[in-house]
Amino acid sequence: MTYAAGLPSWTDLTTTAPEPCRAFYSALFGWVYGESASEYGGYAMAFQQGRVAAGLAPRPAGAGVPSVWTVYFASDDLEADAARVQALGGQTVVAPMQVGEQGHMGVFSDPTGAVFGLWQSGAHQGAENRDDQGSVVWVEVHTPDSARAAAFYTALLRADSVPVPGMDYLQLHRNGEGYAGVMGEEGVARPAG
Repeated sequence: MTYAAGLPSWTDLTTTAPEPCRAFYSALFGWVYGESASEYGGYAMAFQQGRVAAGLAPRPAGAGVPSVWTVYFASDDLEADAARVQALGGQTVVAPMQVGEQGHMGVFSDPTGAVFGLWQSGAHQGAENRDDQGSVVWVEVHTPDSARAAAFYTALLRADSVPVPGMDYLQLHRNGEGYAGVMGEEGVARPAG
C-alpha cells in the first residue's frame, strides 16, 4: 500500500504512559501490539486485524511535554519538502533522519505553531488499515490563524483548500476529495450584532 505525496500516511502517539494507552486503544479499537523495538526507543506498532494501524512511542517521565498524537504526511523527497517547510514559514522540530530500513522522517511546525510530520517511506509505507475501525479517517488542525495555516498546508501538500460556508473552517482536497481540515479559533461563525 502506497500513499501519494501530501496525503496523511501515518500517525503515532508519544506518551509518558504507554501501558495505559495500550490498554485503552486495545479496548477501544481492538488493537494488538508488536514487540517494542529497543533500537527505536521502545517504539511499537499497533495492529488492527493483522494490519499495521499506528505507532506508540514511550516518552520519558518528566519530559515536560504532554502525550501527543503526530500525523505524518507522505513525502516523495523529504529533504526537498523540509526546505519547502522553511520557505513557507514553518520550522523544523526534528531534522530529517533515516529510521533504519523503514524510511525517513522529520517533524515540523507550521507558521501558527502546530506540529506535524513528514514520512518518506522505505520498507514501511504507512498505515495498512484505511477503512476499518481503528483507522484514521480524518485529520485536522485547530489554529489561531486558519487563513495562514491553510495557505501553508495547501502549498506544502499541493492540495486545494475549500472553505466551509458559515464556519472558520477549510477542507484540504485532492482530486475533489476532502482528507483534512483547518479550523480557526472561532470555529462556527457567530451571527453579527
